[in-house]
Amino acid sequence: MAGDPMGRGAPPGAAEPRTGGPRDRVEPVERPEHPAGRAQGERDKHPDDRPRLARPEPPTPGGAEEPAGFPGGAAVACRELTIRYPGRPAPALRGVTLSIPAGQRVLLLGPSGSGKSTLAFALAGIIPRIVEAEVQGELRPARQAGVLFQDPEAQFCMFTVDEEVAFGLENRCVPAAEMPPRVAAALAAAGLPVPFGHPIHALSGGQKQRLALASVLTLEPALLVLDEPTAQLDPPGRALVLEALRRLDRRHTVLVVEHNLDGVVDWVDRVVLLAPGGRVLADGEPKAVFSRYRAEIETYGIWRPRSWGPFWSPVLARHGGSSEAHLAGTPPAPGPEPLPASHGQLAGEALVRLDGVAAAHGARPVWSGVSLAIGAGEWVAVVGANGAGKSTFLQVVAGLHAPAAGRVVYGPALEARRGAPPRVGFVFQNPEHQFVTDTVYDEVALAGRLAGIPEPVLRPRVEELLRRFGLEGFEGVHPYTLSQGQKRRLSVASMLVVPQPLLVLDEPTFGQDARTAAALVEELVRLHRQGTTLVMATHDLELAAAAATRLLVFGQGRLLYDGPPADFLDDPARVAAAGLAPAPADPAAVEAGPRPAPDTAPATAAPDLPSEPPHRRRVPWIGRVHPAWKLAAHLVMAAVVLATADPAALAALLAVPVVLGLTVGGVGPRRWLVAMAPFLLVAATRVWTLGAFGEGERVVGQILWYRFTAEGLHQGLVVGLRLLNLGALGVLYAGTTGLTDLVLGLMQQWRLSPQWAYGILAALRFVPLFEEDLGRVRKAYRVRGLGGQGLGGRLQVIYRYSLAMLVQAIRAAETVAVALQARGFDGRRPRTFYRTLPAGRREVGYAALLLAMAALALIAARRLA
Repeated sequence: MAGDPMGRGAPPGAAEPRTGGPRDRVEPVERPEHPAGRAQGERDKHPDDRPRLARPEPPTPGGAEEPAGFPGGAAVACRELTIRYPGRPAPALRGVTLSIPAGQRVLLLGPSGSGKSTLAFALAGIIPRIVEAEVQGELRPARQAGVLFQDPEAQFCMFTVDEEVAFGLENRCVPAAEMPPRVAAALAAAGLPVPFGHPIHALSGGQKQRLALASVLTLEPALLVLDEPTAQLDPPGRALVLEALRRLDRRHTVLVVEHNLDGVVDWVDRVVLLAPGGRVLADGEPKAVFSRYRAEIETYGIWRPRSWGPFWSPVLARHGGSSEAHLAGTPPAPGPEPLPASHGQLAGEALVRLDGVAAAHGARPVWSGVSLAIGAGEWVAVVGANGAGKSTFLQVVAGLHAPAAGRVVYGPALEARRGAPPRVGFVFQNPEHQFVTDTVYDEVALAGRLAGIPEPVLRPRVEELLRRFGLEGFEGVHPYTLSQGQKRRLSVASMLVVPQPLLVLDEPTFGQDARTAAALVEELVRLHRQGTTLVMATHDLELAAAAATRLLVFGQGRLLYDGPPADFLDDPARVAAAGLAPAPADPAAVEAGPRPAPDTAPATAAPDLPSEPPHRRRVPWIGRVHPAWKLAAHLVMAAVVLATADPAALAALLAVPVVLGLTVGGVGPRRWLVAMAPFLLVAATRVWTLGAFGEGERVVGQILWYRFTAEGLHQGLVVGLRLLNLGALGVLYAGTTGLTDLVLGLMQQWRLSPQWAYGILAALRFVPLFEEDLGRVRKAYRVRGLGGQGLGGRLQVIYRYSLAMLVQAIRAAETVAVALQARGFDGRRPRTFYRTLPAGRREVGYAALLLAMAALALIAARRLA
């Protein structure tokens, strides 16, 4: 696997079967009629099918009562299990009987919507304890279970690595002294060698998923549920997570839900295949299941392993695409003669040219020194590791992201009216970011209506696109209620009603099953043959090799490669050096074979721990004051400020927080100037307003027609200086107090509810993520031609923004709530704390110092007066 540039796994059954599972046989399960056709296979999860949260109940000590007749060695089991979600007519699972022995590793397969996650969550005890559902039949869930979700960001509520791992231990009331070694052992088991205090936002995608794994492992669960744990990772990140899972010892029973078999099938003992409708189709040893049910697996849209042969080359060859058959080891099939590019553009003529372009996000550079031209009729694949700048490059090409240096020049075919973006279609990675109407039909027709196409001409175009993209019958459906595959196809169709010379796609196959991804790529092949130029970012190197005529590789802050796909992708060392695949394996290690997973528990000795977390080292003296009592001292100081009505005294009081911040607070002059600038502006405005329009008869000056009175200026100075004092106290507090410390302090000292506290922390973690999503939504509206003209147009755009962000927020909140409760969080129960913030002499000393300096300032001001 390590040396495969496609990032694919070993053949099914390549590893010796593990003990505890069926060997070379398939359990006799009733086999339903073979599914056929697109409609039956299109069973993607429906947004309205998402389970509802049930009121959490404390787990029963010792686990659930075991129903009579289950095997004594089973870790989890169910008999004739049927589960139906509220408001849904059909059950998600129907009559499932399953028993999993302790220590076994089981892979759950099936088409989208077949109930894989439902079965996994039921065996983990999440359904119906946390997620509301009607359960029929017998169910014996795990006594202790841990769940690893698709999106690691949706599982975190803290800001540093060690605090996130310790969160579950706090919920289990583990003594604080026992937590650091268990946290370190979990990080080591998950293969995440980062120090305590390392910020989560600085981790890569693969590292974040391994952190989520460590957070689960620290609870020592009997059952580990992995719900598509690598779905959002690039190949290197996926390989690292799978290697960490492979190394887990046999204390854990593992249940994996996956669509992608590579890297998984060679370390599981057993495969359970679910059919549409939630019934078990097959249950047995991997090699036997894959051999007998290969046709069903391919029909269900499950991504087949690399050992079954290339996937994309045959798909594109059927449609005369630019298939690079070197992946299959055969010469490429001859394709048709290239068609002239449409829109009056000669094939090969440059549509867009980049001259010495650099890109940045704020002050952070992404890449620089990029000079290239994209010609008409090309299919350009853009690849690179996570964070290499692929999406940024696409947005620069589409005119949605201004370059930090250099220039972007568009050919005549892409030129648009002044102030409008170039004539480029753009398909975002998340299709919901670009939905702006209330029906599928209107979503496709929008571009035509904005272009002034008459409805009699437009309607046939829209209906043809709906037919081609499998959306017939959904014309009146809201785009948000479509399946994920349908949403992706709709996002592409909405870009095609008005022909665009250049279509840019950001990860078009991301999150799709194999069948819907193939249908989408077939449509892209058709567009390319008709003359549309395609620029596509992707993590699927096989797709890039099979479809693209040109490959761009980004990494290390620059463009690493620009040329034919085969010249780069056929060299595993170059692919690994670009961060697109794990480094080639050491020949000696390959010859020795894979290292078996340990069958015994690891030694109890934990790795050496840092004596003090890095983010809390070299903390200024004020930063070590308990945040709750520091807040109390600042509130008392604020009361003194509000009770003072003398400008001289207020000016003297203003010096107190500034001097403390400069001397013992670690708040430097530049930070003071930047943070206080808004307060200075507001204070100056109040002085001017009250001085010119306040009460008083004694005029002391005039500027233009504004007459300033002594009484008004006095009142303005008092108000302005009070604002500056309050702002300075806030800047000093914010500059010396961590958000996590504040919440912990309020919980420990002032009994703030843990539900509120961790809810606030989780919400604040999502603020930068929502800011990024809002930026993408704004760019999507610009691409769709909806910048918002006039007050009414702007209000409508704001409403659409709000709707999109509300949907994202609700989904994130649901996932976070389930993830936190799955880790044992219940705000009504007692908990221990990984870090206890003591209050004592330091807090008394700070309060005395703050108030003493305030008293001295007032005395000095009185004497000077």
